[in-house]
Amino acid sequence: MQLPLPFRHPILALCLGLSASLASPAWAVNPQPVGDADINAVGNVYPPGEEETGWVIGDVQSTSGSVGAIWRREPLPTGSDWSSTVHLVILRTYPYLLSSEGLSFALQGQGINALGAPGSSVGYDTLGAVGMVLRTATNNQIGLNTSGVAQDTRPAMMDLGHGGGVSVTATLKYKARTHKLTLKATYIVDSHTKIASETATIDLAARFGPTVSLGVTGSTGATPSLQRVYNWVVDLDR
Repeated sequence: MQLPLPFRHPILALCLGLSASLASPAWAVNPQPVGDADINAVGNVYPPGEEETGWVIGDVQSTSGSVGAIWRREPLPTGSDWSSTVHLVILRTYPYLLSSEGLSFALQGQGINALGAPGSSVGYDTLGAVGMVLRTATNNQIGLNTSGVAQDTRPAMMDLGHGGGVSVTATLKYKARTHKLTLKATYIVDSHTKIASETATIDLAARFGPTVSLGVTGSTGATPSLQRVYNWVVDLDR
């Protein structure tokens, strides 16, 4: 499916410009790309097309709110070490409207057909999830969330909703022996860069069982925005 005009060429060029510097983290031993065939899409999602790259989550035109998710078909083992990196871009579709509502890079135990709550919950609430939450509009939050409630995420260090766009490179890394889940998120707003780095102790096996689903959720709210997912990789090497 192709995105309707005017959301194609100008915005795509900016998206690609923001994502051009993405590289595999220094600690990644054997990162494997998550390709289109590896993804199960749920809800309001646009797959990549001939003239667009990256998955789009949420409706770029509707102001009534929408919600979607893409999940890696193969679950991750909770008893082993792993890491995963993804690049997320959120752009305002109209210059006079702020972007809303945001995205999450989430782990959940409901499977690859799970769909969370819309609006400011960014498709994250109701999943019992853990992971990174990014809320734009007037919420301005980004960070590691373990409560399963998006609004519990810590405040961002910049205004995420009113700028020209938000570019985020996020890595989740899990150490099974110590139960340490680490997030490192580098985010750019109008050429200003900040880093959110957090670690939480959470036993994923006790919370989710032997495996857990990993993916990206998102929603739009009172105003539309273009929310893209690029360059998703998973590293299962020890």
